[in-house]
Amino acid sequence: LQQPKLLKLNLQKQWYTTYTAETKSKKLSTGEIKYYTYYHCTRRKKDIVCNERTSIREDALEQQIMEELSKYTIIPQFMEWALDIIKQSHQKEVDVRNNIIRSQNITLTKAQSLLDSLIEMRLDGLITNNEYENRKTSIQNEIAELRTKQKENEHRVDNWVVLTERAFVFASRAKDIFLGGDLHTKKDILGIGTK
Repeated sequence: LQQPKLLKLNLQKQWYTTYTAETKSKKLSTGEIKYYTYYHCTRRKKDIVCNERTSIREDALEQQIMEELSKYTIIPQFMEWALDIIKQSHQKEVDVRNNIIRSQNITLTKAQSLLDSLIEMRLDGLITNNEYENRKTSIQNEIAELRTKQKENEHRVDNWVVLTERAFVFASRAKDIFLGGDLHTKKDILGIGTK
């Protein structure tokens, strides 16, 4: 017998109720042993009213999940159209990002030049050691902040495109992947992991 597995599913109008699975066996007259997995509410969540009094077989549960996934599945033609629009927007975002990077590079170069000039001023005795240290710290902080902003900006455009494409691909293929997937894949699609 398998260990019970806890699942969070949206079934029969019970939003995110905790279900557990139990596998039972039945010996047929032919000597063959059939295994059936049944799911039922654990009634562990006190803030959710569970009216379920019976178990549901795995095939019926999967049918309910397929019906839910069908509500969120998009047709491939729509996905292609949407991804084309996203790619066009992506190019605009890339142009904006590149302009920001150019501006940041100019500002960074100016700050670095200021630091270089500051060193020369100190070596020439034009400023005191105290003034040099104060200005140097200020300029170094500005340079560090600019470099952090540069790194954030480099990943900004790429991150949203990847996440959006994944969401569209998921929405267009989740039902098919669920149908052909193993337990781990099905849990991933449902967002419950296999921890």
